[in-house]
Formats: sequence, structure tokens, C-alpha cells
Amino acid sequence: MHSSRILVGTYRDRGGYTLVVYHGGALRPLPDYAQEFFRDFNGFAAYFALHRFNSFLDRVLDDAAGEAPVATLDEPLPPVNPSPRLVVGFGRSFEAHAKEMGGGRVAFFLKAPSSLTGHRSFIEVPQWVEKPDYEGEVVIVLGSRLRGASKGEASNAIIGYTAGNDVTARDVQEAGYPWSMAKSIPSFGPVGPLVALIDDARELENICLETLVNGERMQEGCLSELVKPLPELVADATRYFQVSPGDLIFTGTPPGVGHAKKPPRYLKPGDRVEVAVKGVSPLVNTVTRLGSE
Repeated sequence: MHSSRILVGTYRDRGGYTLVVYHGGALRPLPDYAQEFFRDFNGFAAYFALHRFNSFLDRVLDDAAGEAPVATLDEPLPPVNPSPRLVVGFGRSFEAHAKEMGGGRVAFFLKAPSSLTGHRSFIEVPQWVEKPDYEGEVVIVLGSRLRGASKGEASNAIIGYTAGNDVTARDVQEAGYPWSMAKSIPSFGPVGPLVALIDDARELENICLETLVNGERMQEGCLSELVKPLPELVADATRYFQVSPGDLIFTGTPPGVGHAKKPPRYLKPGDRVEVAVKGVSPLVNTVTRLGSE
């Protein structure tokens, strides 16, 4: 196991997306031979799931440390994986959140990949959405194709984690439409800024998060508080969805969402939302309201 977290992600320039690693306070591209070998983040995820930190990847990371920086975390970034095949969400996976929302069992849903946006990008609320809400979450990244997986297979497939915000149009949700409609609006899926790679899924047991709006803590929780161990929830989800390398799972939100507060506290233009996950720099996004449509 590496002594410190290795953080990877993507950067976009005029030439397209580039795989990067965080080193020396900046994002540095993987060397050209690694870019060609992995091809994209999905390829990197598949390789890492099979080999973890082997000698080849150690050489890639060492060589990347000598590359010129392309960005810092003070700049807007794309989603950590701009092209997952699926984005899965867990609903009511924290018992306290389920209670504040009126109860119910764990639910699994799909979030459109087109909803994803990155660190320091805007959460763009359409004019017709009246109740936009935050849901800070830990997002895990998979490196294997799974269908009807066992708990062990699900555990081995998890290659890392990052921060996410499962922004939700509560008025759409309240109207009885499928959850995916309330959560798949473009920019309603901030994720990033980087993925912390792990050797073993047991490293996630002590990962905690907090959500802040304009500096005020709204949510806090830990993955140890999930209604089931995380690999078991992932395995359950693969009964319904086949997942692939690079796919993302929003693992659920702890209590404290704006909809449950008295009075409700929905997002408004200018709000700065931070989702801070242990081991990853905070995901920061600002809310804006789109013009009349």
C-alpha cells in the first residue's frame, strides 16, 4: 500500500481529455506511452482493477511526476471520468436520511451520464425547477464488469472514490416522476475533483463526508453508517444493472438535505456548495439559474 493516497483524474484541453495525476500541488499528465496504453479513464480503471499498484503503474506515476503541470485545483475541471457507461445511485442507504424523507427501503436508480459536471463548474438550475436540493455523497469508481455479482466480486471491483453531489429537483421527485428524471438534469451531477485510488475496499469503511453551503455545515456522515456494508450494496445493485470499468456509483447521502429542513433550504443562485470527503480535496460548485426557457 502506498504511504499516501494516489489521486488521479482527467483534464480537458483543445486536444481532448488527458489522464492526470496530482503531484506537487498540481495536475500532471501521464506520459504519452501511458495515455496510448490506457486510452481513457475506463481503460485505466480496468487495468487498475486487475493489477493495482504493480511495477508498470509505479513507473507511470514516477514518470508523470516529471511532467509539466497542466492545471491546479483552483481551476474548473471535467468530471473525473467524463465517459462512464453507467452512473448508478443508491437512495435511502443512510437510515437517518431515509427517516428525514419519510422512510422507505434502499432504492437503486440510474443517473444520466450527461448530468455529470466537474469541480468548480456551475450547477445550472433550469427556470422551471423550483426546489433544487443538494445531496453530498461519496462516489465510488468501479474497474470491473459486474452482473449479479457476489459481495467479494463487488469488493474487488472498487478501485477508488471521490466526492459527488447528487443534485435533485425535489418538485419533480414530489410529482411522482422517476427519480432519474429529478436527478439527471444537465450539471446535476458534480463529481471530483480527483479519484483516490485504493488497494482494498476495506479502506472505505472509515471514509466520511460533509456538505457545506456558503461555509455552513449541512450534512455529515460516514460510510460505516450505511444500512449495509458497501460491497453488499454494490452487489445488490448488480442484480438490476450491469456495470463496466469506469462506471460511477453515488453511494447515498447522509441526513441534512435542504428539503428536510424546517423551513426547507433549497439551493439558490450564488450558493457555493462544497462536498468534502476524507482523502480527497473538496468538490466545489456554484449555483446559477438559467434564463427563461
